[in-house]
Amino acid sequence: MFHKLTEPEWLVGLLITSVIILFLFWGVSLKTNINKTGISVRFFPFHRKERFYNWDQINNCYVRQYRPLLEYGGWGIRFGTNGTAYNIRGNKGIQLKLKNGREILIGTQKPDEASKQITQYFKTENTSA
Repeated sequence: MFHKLTEPEWLVGLLITSVIILFLFWGVSLKTNINKTGISVRFFPFHRKERFYNWDQINNCYVRQYRPLLEYGGWGIRFGTNGTAYNIRGNKGIQLKLKNGREILIGTQKPDEASKQITQYFKTENTSA
């Protein structure tokens, strides 16, 4: 049969669960790197290593405003009809439209910087091809 939890056992279980949830919230990070070869993203602790998208794989790339709840169902790693989204907070992101038809949105807190880097690397790499 089931053991009925006493109040101290219940409180210890609640405390342990709360610590685990807080660790997950504080430990989650989204790292994005844009350079001359492409864009990489790592959503820690869910990705062991970064996901890399070479400029040759990308049809279109730009920074845009989006609606996390309506377009992707919230924050985190989201899979849906609008593609895959990696976001932690906010409503600005880097939209990737890949040549294979996939769409990926990477949330950013630095939209102006991301836009400058995309303009610098994406257009120059694709015009030389």
